[in-house]
Amino acid sequence: MSVRYRESILVAISLVTAILVYWSADQIPSSLMAKISAGLVPKMIATSLALIACLHLLLIFKNRSEDADDVGDSPVSAGSDEGISEGGVFSLWRMVTSAVLLGLFILCLDQEWLSFWWAGCLFTAFGILLLSELSVRAVLMAVTVSLVSVSLAVLLFTRVFTVILP
Repeated sequence: MSVRYRESILVAISLVTAILVYWSADQIPSSLMAKISAGLVPKMIATSLALIACLHLLLIFKNRSEDADDVGDSPVSAGSDEGISEGGVFSLWRMVTSAVLLGLFILCLDQEWLSFWWAGCLFTAFGILLLSELSVRAVLMAVTVSLVSVSLAVLLFTRVFTVILP
């Protein structure tokens, strides 16, 4: 399966996900106390995801037309899997592990095994480690980034948007 085909599948999944999230957020009833709807942030995220997916789709089509002009210029053609190593960006184990990690995050929140803060910190830290070379520096960076980003997200959602987190 070529890289371009995988990217096209990812764009399609992203667009479907964005539509479903937007539709689900539209079903959230408005609060009498809050000035903004609880569905505003999910709608903004869904819209951003759809825009990014559309931009990625445009880049795929742009690169396809440029590749048609430059056939044979590079030792590895743009649409082939040659040159992508086992530890590369598109390796299968990273994709599967990311999906399992996301499933565990959702399961921990749904079953109330962990609070949002703990589950978010663990998910973010392991996600960063999954995408980086394993080293002491990477572990320290992953822990720091996850603690800071999840803490800021919790403060933003609980204090500014007045959302009750699990």
